[in-house]
Amino acid sequence: MPGARPPPLLHLLLHDDHMDDKPNLEKPTIGDRLKRAYHRFLKMRGEPREIAFGMAVGVMVGMSPFMGFHTLIAVFFAAVFKWNKLAAALGVQITNVFTAPLIYPVVYMVGHAILGISALPNPEAYLSMEAVVELIQRSPLILADLTVGGIVLGIPLSIITYWITLKTVENYRKKIKPKLTKRRKSSRSRKKKKRKRS
Repeated sequence: MPGARPPPLLHLLLHDDHMDDKPNLEKPTIGDRLKRAYHRFLKMRGEPREIAFGMAVGVMVGMSPFMGFHTLIAVFFAAVFKWNKLAAALGVQITNVFTAPLIYPVVYMVGHAILGISALPNPEAYLSMEAVVELIQRSPLILADLTVGGIVLGIPLSIITYWITLKTVENYRKKIKPKLTKRRKSSRSRKKKKRKRS
């Protein structure tokens, strides 16, 4: 049975549809998938600036505590400002099941240092019913601290992401421009030959 596919937008980056007809002798590794996603990202359609803004807004939203809604929020903003929606969906992946346990504690500490309106229960008492009730009662305050921390950390990260993405896409397109020009000229010459023969 085929494995579960990633969400539709990211499926375009991580999966080669044209490979489905060929026999899979070896299962692609995580490194292979990341490499493939990187190359597909570079070949993403759209202006470099739109792609860079899409990635930036994705990273910004990805630092927020609204996990589960990151992609919807990022794609919405990208659509409103006419930025690249696929890049936005990719940018939110900065926070995932592997990175969230590392990112959110830092986000909370930064937000708590600035806002300081919440206090987590004693970790040793997490298994008690009282601690669970206390955590639920304080969740709006914790969410506020997380939101502030996400904004403070997200702004510089999104700016860095914008410039790295912009330069990466621009450099890639400058590199392949001569090859594309050569292919277009070759294609035009073939068409001219066919017309002459006909």
